[in-house]
Amino acid sequence: MDCAADPRDTLLLLLGLQDRLLARLGSAGTQVTQRARQLVLAATRAGVPVAVVHAAALGVLPRTLDDACRAAAATFSDANDGPGVSHGVLAHLEASRRRRVVVAGAESHVGVFLAAREIHQDGFITLVPHDACASRRPADHDAALHLCRQAGVAVTTTETLLHEWLLPTHAEELHRLLQETAA
Repeated sequence: MDCAADPRDTLLLLLGLQDRLLARLGSAGTQVTQRARQLVLAATRAGVPVAVVHAAALGVLPRTLDDACRAAAATFSDANDGPGVSHGVLAHLEASRRRRVVVAGAESHVGVFLAAREIHQDGFITLVPHDACASRRPADHDAALHLCRQAGVAVTTTETLLHEWLLPTHAEELHRLLQETAA
């Protein structure tokens, strides 16, 4: 499977990144917020479209993510047609003419896994950065990553995606984003 995330052929899809849900994830929620922000900033710089699925019942985007996403993202309400992603999100993916989708957010074992599996089954090359998604229980997160692999979804890292999207043309931005992680 070719799981490179060529920025000319990739779309970033963020799910479940509302403040109330992220608070339930504790320190994992903080990490997911930071990694999602890095992905949005890198995607914006590299020309990768961003789509955010918003579930109003789970609160609002954390401010750091809201600021990063405001201009960069297509936003969808979570009027879901069942497990996975809504028809509106799938139509958006098709209309983007991008064949690769990076799925990140919360929770790993429900929103992220079910969406990634469905998107993969619809013929997209699908990637999940393990450090940009989380579940309340670490065992659920681990199970989700295992299920993703079994379903043909590539599991990757945020740093790998940052390198693929930003090198060689945006090396300064890459180094700045990596320094944020180290701090």
